Amino acid sequence: MTESPPPPPSPPAGEPSAWSPPPAHGPPPPAYGPPPGYGAPPGYGPPPGYGPPPARGTDGLAVAAFVLAIVAVIPVALVLGFVALARIRRSGRGGRGLAIASIVISALWVLVIGGLIAVGLAVGGTRDANGVITNPGSVQATDLKKGDCLRSVPASDTSVTSVDVTPCTQAHRAEVYAAFDLPDGAYPGEAAATAAAEKGCTDRLPTLPAGAGENLDLYYLTPQQGGWKLGDRSVTCFVVSPAPVTRPLLPAT
Repeated sequence: MTESPPPPPSPPAGEPSAWSPPPAHGPPPPAYGPPPGYGAPPGYGPPPGYGPPPARGTDGLAVAAFVLAIVAVIPVALVLGFVALARIRRSGRGGRGLAIASIVISALWVLVIGGLIAVGLAVGGTRDANGVITNPGSVQATDLKKGDCLRSVPASDTSVTSVDVTPCTQAHRAEVYAAFDLPDGAYPGEAAATAAAEKGCTDRLPTLPAGAGENLDLYYLTPQQGGWKLGDRSVTCFVVSPAPVTRPLLPAT
């Protein structure tokens, strides 16, 4: 006869058996997924009325630079032109074209003036080692020396800055015989300067052979008030012939 194994011992009262399923606690909690997606926050722009300031007319420096360039105030026009360009970049004002034009015009003026100076030097009268004019041309009136011969007579009612000189063996109408300076000090006035120049030139007129100076007139160049402020005190004395000659007007001294 086969004996059945004894039943397992019963667990103590109040303790569930190890193999019994856990007590049911109702339906499982709802599943949670990832939170709903969030997009980018709404865009924010500058409030109305903000942003770069609107252009407000034409830059004044650009206008001034253009005007000064037209009248050939070259250094000031150049400086104002560059300053105006910098200001226009920051302010947004108009006038960029005027500023650029002032710089270009000033540069053209430099080229023109340089060319004129070069031409003037090319056609200027030249002297030898002794200071005698050897080629005809133009010289500054303040650079005239004793013995220089002038192709024409300067107008008496204009300000003379340069004169045409030539060797005295070529046709000319005037010859310088003296040059001196008026005393320093305040400008004496046109009448006083003229009187002092006339007296100085008369006192320095060389003695001429009889009849040699009958047809000659006495002329002189005097400093003007503007030149006086720049240090010009020179007086130039010369005699003038009524017709061109090809010989010295005065005897050698």
